Amino acid sequence: MINDPIVTEVRKVRQEIFNTYGSLRAYHKAIIEKQKEYQNRLITLSAKRIDPIGIGTPITERPSHSTGHTGHVSGGSAGQGRHK
Repeated sequence: MINDPIVTEVRKVRQEIFNTYGSLRAYHKAIIEKQKEYQNRLITLSAKRIDPIGIGTPITERPSHSTGHTGHVSGGSAGQGRHK
């Protein structure tokens, strides 16, 4: 088995949580209580809507994956419309 330092750290912290709180459920309860205790210090950020590149954009106007530039497609079926 490969010795992964991240896995080792996660297991160590998980064991510390269990030793301190007895279970993940008790740990979760403690976190919720701390949130209530410090609610005036906590902030909530609103979700950002990210528009994925290319959705709803004609293929001839989409940026190139390699250069990031937009440009007209010079050849192939994408620049010619539908096949007849």
